[in-house]
Amino acid sequence: MGFFNLQNNKKEQLERVNFDYLDDYFRVKRYSQNYQRHITYYIKKFAKLSNNILNPFLLKKFQVAYPNLMCWNAIRILCISHGHKEYMKEIIQPRKTKPRLRKFFKKEEFDKLFNYLKDKKARSNFFSQDAPLIALLGFDAGLRINTIQNLTPGNFDFDEGKIRGYSKGNKMFIVPMTKRLQAEAQAFIKEFHIKDKEKLFKHNYWNYRAILNRASKKILKKKYNPHELRHSFSKNYLEHKGNVLKLKKLLGHSQLSSTAVYTEYLQTDAEKEFREIIKY
Repeated sequence: MGFFNLQNNKKEQLERVNFDYLDDYFRVKRYSQNYQRHITYYIKKFAKLSNNILNPFLLKKFQVAYPNLMCWNAIRILCISHGHKEYMKEIIQPRKTKPRLRKFFKKEEFDKLFNYLKDKKARSNFFSQDAPLIALLGFDAGLRINTIQNLTPGNFDFDEGKIRGYSKGNKMFIVPMTKRLQAEAQAFIKEFHIKDKEKLFKHNYWNYRAILNRASKKILKKKYNPHELRHSFSKNYLEHKGNVLKLKKLLGHSQLSSTAVYTEYLQTDAEKEFREIIKY
């Protein structure tokens, strides 16, 4: 076979890679188009090198040849979509890298950026009339950019002041809206005559990332990415005495450990809080 050696594998154990299973899995999980493209790239590469044969021996060899996180995720999705979770035990885990320090918007910084994005000159410079609303959905509601891209007017309940929809992993979310977010969303839908089932935003992730990078660099003298709006929402929520368990529900995290990361960035006086709570 060239790249792989199949001498130790019996013919009856050889299963073919079925891309229909993969399409069904993507449809259920609602991954972004960009993520699907990267995952499919590695799976097609694996199928080409292995003559379209799926088994743990070949998967392990492939992981050794391409030792990166996206390749490992592609192998994981390939195994789960084909009903072979047991194969994952035989595959090398990705090497853990040192996590990067997160960046956060201060409230004053975001207000400054938001006002700049609403300015008509900025709109003409950056070719984006939806940038202010996208920024608010990240900072005031904590939504992921991929979730924001799929929003329609039908997801907004203006009577109750809530946004309902489906996020990463096909999980349902309900997020309350701030007054300025509600006002901005209503004005945007009315101004551009968007129908109930029509998507609000036309930009993809990379377009909006470029817009936010340029705007933040010009106004705040440092670059910010769209996901850092979500980080800022989480940190602000906890700094105003928010509950970590309730934040987990708002963010749609499946593990509490993912939410608890934000507690490390809180600048609070632990001794002062202890004396306020424990009074005996």
